[in-house]
Amino acid sequence: MAGLFWSIWPQGAETILIIAIRHPEDTPTLDYWCTPSSGGTEGNLRLIRINNKVISWLEENKNIKGEQIPYAIEQGGICLKDAAVLAGLGVIGKNNMLVTPQFGPRVRLRAMALPVKLTSTGPIEFDPCTFCEMPCRKACPQGAFDEKIFSSSEYGQTELPAREGVYARTTCKLEFNKNRDDADFSPIEGKDELMRVVAYCRVCEFACLVGRRK
Repeated sequence: MAGLFWSIWPQGAETILIIAIRHPEDTPTLDYWCTPSSGGTEGNLRLIRINNKVISWLEENKNIKGEQIPYAIEQGGICLKDAAVLAGLGVIGKNNMLVTPQFGPRVRLRAMALPVKLTSTGPIEFDPCTFCEMPCRKACPQGAFDEKIFSSSEYGQTELPAREGVYARTTCKLEFNKNRDDADFSPIEGKDELMRVVAYCRVCEFACLVGRRK
């Protein structure tokens, strides 16, 4: 799936193209880290390869030079979830994740910059969280949604983390880092190199009813 939104970032870019791939529960290998390859996880490497193919096609067929955007914000990346909403791929749910109509929150994102101005897809009229009983929040083993942390007056805007300001990113990040640090490098069938087999906590993703395959 893909969408578009207009941006003045990075310099020289007129459009950011957002790419998303499905990351189902039965494909944990997309979270495994590669070494010594660059690019991080297998899922991220897959997204990079897709971006490279799109960039090559655009240059060969449309004379448009695209540019990979780094994943991490501290390395020059963008807020991918927000960009994906503007690109019409989904909505930020009460689990503070991008929730897509097709696959729920079980997606991974990447972006590229284009030097041409294209029409934005724009946000879609889709909100599965309005009357949801929020199994995602209830399922969180770390209690990352247990208390209100942000208010509109303190945060400076009405759109708050997890909508109501209840998402404790630090709590979630601690578990994320622990999952990664506890993982060992192991041989994986079909791979020439060792992989760091990371079992990230994705309980809130899997609890979401949207896009769940029967």
